[in-house]
Amino acid sequence: MSLLTKVVLSFVVFVVALAGVNLVATSRIIDRRVRTEVETAEALFAKSVATRIAKNVRAKEKVPVTEIVLDEQGLRTEKIEYVLVFGKDGAVLAHTYLAPMPPLLRGLDNSFDASGKKATLIDKEGVYVWDVAVPVVEGIEQVGAVHVGLRGAYLDAIKRDIVRASLVASGVVVLVAFFVAVAVGILLVRPLERLTSEVEEISAGHWDHLRVLRAQVRGRDEVGVLGGAFSKMATAVLERTEAMKLVLDNVGDGLLTVAKDGVVSTEVSAEAERWFGKPTSGMRAADYLFPHDSTARARFELGFGELVADELPFELLADQALRRFVRDERVFELEYRQVLGEGGALDRFLVIARDVTARVQAEADRERSDEVHAVVGTMLRDRSGFRQFMRDVEEILRRLPTATDLVVQKRDVHTLKGNLAIFGFRGVARACHRCEDDMAETGTFASPAHLEAIGQAWKDALAELGAVVPLDDVANEVPLRQRDYERIIRKIEERSAHEALLDVVKGWRLVPATSLLQNLGKQAARLGQTLGREIDVQTLDHDVRVDLERTADFWSNLIHVVRNAVDHGLESKDERTAAGKAPQGRLCLATYSERGGLVVVVSDDGRGIDWERVRAKAGLGPEVDRAQLLDVLFSDGFSTREEVSETSGRGVGLGALRAACSARGVTIDVRSTVGKGTTFTFRFPADRREAPVHVFASSVVPPRVAARIA
Repeated sequence: MSLLTKVVLSFVVFVVALAGVNLVATSRIIDRRVRTEVETAEALFAKSVATRIAKNVRAKEKVPVTEIVLDEQGLRTEKIEYVLVFGKDGAVLAHTYLAPMPPLLRGLDNSFDASGKKATLIDKEGVYVWDVAVPVVEGIEQVGAVHVGLRGAYLDAIKRDIVRASLVASGVVVLVAFFVAVAVGILLVRPLERLTSEVEEISAGHWDHLRVLRAQVRGRDEVGVLGGAFSKMATAVLERTEAMKLVLDNVGDGLLTVAKDGVVSTEVSAEAERWFGKPTSGMRAADYLFPHDSTARARFELGFGELVADELPFELLADQALRRFVRDERVFELEYRQVLGEGGALDRFLVIARDVTARVQAEADRERSDEVHAVVGTMLRDRSGFRQFMRDVEEILRRLPTATDLVVQKRDVHTLKGNLAIFGFRGVARACHRCEDDMAETGTFASPAHLEAIGQAWKDALAELGAVVPLDDVANEVPLRQRDYERIIRKIEERSAHEALLDVVKGWRLVPATSLLQNLGKQAARLGQTLGREIDVQTLDHDVRVDLERTADFWSNLIHVVRNAVDHGLESKDERTAAGKAPQGRLCLATYSERGGLVVVVSDDGRGIDWERVRAKAGLGPEVDRAQLLDVLFSDGFSTREEVSETSGRGVGLGALRAACSARGVTIDVRSTVGKGTTFTFRFPADRREAPVHVFASSVVPPRVAARIA
């Protein structure tokens, strides 16, 4: 209902009510006043009659009342119903009734009130009169009474005429009031409604209505003054807003304000409008920023809700909220700031969006460049090992999509991740880690999307690497170190037998163990740096060469022991100092030959294995011996870690290593002392027909050296 309608209706209702009250009050007042006037008039008439007949009444003579009445009241038949004269004893001396007097009237008496008159309404037995009585006095003595009866119909007719006149007057008042209300509505309310409408449009941000408002408020009345004042205020606000918007539009950031209920303001900076469009009224910020990304929308709503709750320091909450997202092939970063209102209370939030696509691309390019350099350095130091590594990766990638055993597939993904990290392929390793996360969350085989992402990341990495180093040459090279060259020269100079020379040359096609150990050591050092631990890595190869074609799966999985040693075994600097140890943790990686077989040792001086914790975590009783606990330690899915990290905690690595050892007949020996460290020893069987190791004279380790390694 419009304001005009409300005003008119309210005014009319008020006037009608006022008229009704006035009518009722007037009727009552008129009723009393008419009776009073009639009573007074009739009393005067009665006194006049009483005065003229006083002597007759005293003498109880015939009273000429009819002649007196006709003489006193010419309209007797219209007004006067009767005139009665009573003597002192109450007897009727005379009356004007032509017919017999009604018995009811004979009951009238000569009593009077203090005023000397008495008025009575008689409405009974067909008699309806207003009876006024006055005493008949002779001298000072009452000698009788005169009763004058005024017809009730006449009295009612008077009242009806007055009420009718009052009704007409009230109607005229109502009609006049209605036209006054309409005039007020047209002259005052309608301009106010137009002013209110334009103000609402301006408040909603439709500043083009300001021009309409200015055209409507040119009058000098109160409405014009009010509209003019608001117009000036709105113009000042508009000028400041346009100036601020001009500043914001020249800022490269997307700026938007968000209320505490999550609704974004319709006014955003030019960059925000260019990136995300124009927000509609009442639109939520999550829907504005992430219209097609339900995951990002949910994360934003969660983080924004925590910002509104304000239960922790704002900087911490802002850092935990959604900070980066991708939309329309652009990468954006979000920054959150509080906007405080009166009294320092939180009013709303300023959300700043920045397009960081170029920066992210530059960081990715720089990371890929650093990754390529790291891979090239590793490859140049160990070409044969890198060649075998490439074959291992291709083989794992080939069998991952067709895996029928979930445990085996988990091992392959975990092993692939570790090997990629060793040789510096960090991007592909991260893709493997995401695949592991998905497998752990769903409990199913790796999804085709994740496998495709790993394969594509591997192809992209090889393409970038191939632009720097011809990979075909690496695949066909036979590595020859300086000491290998010196050894063959010495054999020739000693005129060694043909078989001895052939044995040396055949050994060139094998991979020097030192390159494998150094790669493992570098991976351990990088992991220690990531975890904030100082590590002294020692590698002892004892001039051993390894046939990677037959032992690749072992070396690929050995990284799990190395990573566990750094992550689980070696303590932090403070812990070691408190335990009375050297600040630097010690990790020894060694190979040597024992009775024609290869021995690989991984030893650390860290915490050692807490076998009781292993027992408790596995839910085993005290009757379980060390050998059974060792089986638990190498079982799939078992880990003493409470949470999963990028390095360990999934319980897959040692299971994969044991599977590789079982396939080659390798025995595993674990010696550990709590607080002193752990040593893993892997012994390959001695079989000259399929020897996985090429043993030179210096490959045999003396007992005292073997003891030092252990």
